[in-house]
Amino acid sequence: MRAVNIGAIGPMGLAAFAFLYPFINGRYVVSGNVVAFTTLCISGLCLGILLFISIYKNRITADGSTVRVATFLSVAIFFYVSFLIIATYGAQFYLLPLAVTWAAILSLLLRPNLLADLCDKPVRHSLSALVFFVLASCLLTFFQHTSIPGSFFRRTGLVTFFCCVVIFFAAVLFLQSEKSQRIVLRALLLGSGMIGTLGVLQFYDPWWAMSRWFPELLQDPRAVGTMGHANWFGTYLCLLLPLAIVELFSATKTVGRLYFAALSGVLFAALVVCQTRGAWIAFSLFMLWLFVWQRSCRGKALRLLLFFLVITVALVWSGNGKISGRWATLDNEMENAKNFSPHTGSGRFTFWKYAIENLPSHVFLGSGLDTYQLVAKPGRREMPTDKAHSIYFEYALTIGLPGLAAYVLFLWFCTTPSAGVSCNLRAWGFRASIATYLLQGIFIHDTIRTWPLVWLIAGLAVAYRRTQR
Repeated sequence: MRAVNIGAIGPMGLAAFAFLYPFINGRYVVSGNVVAFTTLCISGLCLGILLFISIYKNRITADGSTVRVATFLSVAIFFYVSFLIIATYGAQFYLLPLAVTWAAILSLLLRPNLLADLCDKPVRHSLSALVFFVLASCLLTFFQHTSIPGSFFRRTGLVTFFCCVVIFFAAVLFLQSEKSQRIVLRALLLGSGMIGTLGVLQFYDPWWAMSRWFPELLQDPRAVGTMGHANWFGTYLCLLLPLAIVELFSATKTVGRLYFAALSGVLFAALVVCQTRGAWIAFSLFMLWLFVWQRSCRGKALRLLLFFLVITVALVWSGNGKISGRWATLDNEMENAKNFSPHTGSGRFTFWKYAIENLPSHVFLGSGLDTYQLVAKPGRREMPTDKAHSIYFEYALTIGLPGLAAYVLFLWFCTTPSAGVSCNLRAWGFRASIATYLLQGIFIHDTIRTWPLVWLIAGLAVAYRRTQR
């Protein structure tokens, strides 16, 4: 089979997305989510078109009868969805990205020979299962008007999911050399350094750093970067900081070591000042895993730990009690957790209890993406919030337990070394990034700001592993 290649357009497009997308914003949190959703739709549309060009330029064919049946179903589903959306909201711009991304995903899933060259069997099967369960949950629910575009505030519905899957396929398909993978990864990390620096500035001078973005958060002592919320910023940092640390340990030149040491320090400082306890716990477990698992790097890990300790002391000393005060709340949270208090984790036990109470009605197919706030039964207590504040409770309720299992397995398989292939430090870095995200996901849901980056990193992990065969 001829190599799938569209020159430099695909890799450069992904590098631009990796660098620019985290900066995309609006003046307020809600408008920022809308702008991010619009940008993601445009990105998904462009990458979907590039995927089509790659497939048909290289004459990668699928079984004819299968294509005819799938095309009929795809067109029928799209017209049904279009009718539903137009009847509810009027003509919406995201219908075109929805059609293109769905067609691109289907075109790839119907070409098993191509997928076999790109992904290992566990990745292919878990992704196919995930797409099936998400599609079924969003189309067979009573809340299709929300599950397809996503709620107005969150924007994490079927359209966003399809764009994320296309980003994954684009990374796997276009990043066929270590050089292209390195360019995308470095673009992602370069942007993270700037955003991390902004987060630290927000901590020390919130008026200057937040007067243009998110002025409604000026009274919040926690840094948010460009993410719109401290918890979302914590997720972003948990994804990027392990990758920065691995690049530091892999650097061979002095300039590279100094650059990635500074980057790791900035990202860690931002993690401290965002004051997200779930992110603190997840990163602490990552450092423990690094120290135990990467025995050859223990000396470097110990020096890095001392470096982070110095940063922490400096931030706590200069933070006017904000960081130490946040740390002190961990004792109260542990006591609340032991007593099963509904106030545990800023109300998370209440949010999770709501999900568990409504789970029996949606255990297999779910209620549809982004519909956590809609599933309360008549006569039952109203929703406590619009998100479960945990990817596990959120997806168990909205795409069902099989869909949740498929999602977790898919991410884990993406970062699991192939048979006979050793897990080098950079491959382990991708795995650590996803694992840290899954750990922090116990305490926070996915957002329009960070979910696409999860899929991009998963695609990078698969592409990198393929080059190591």
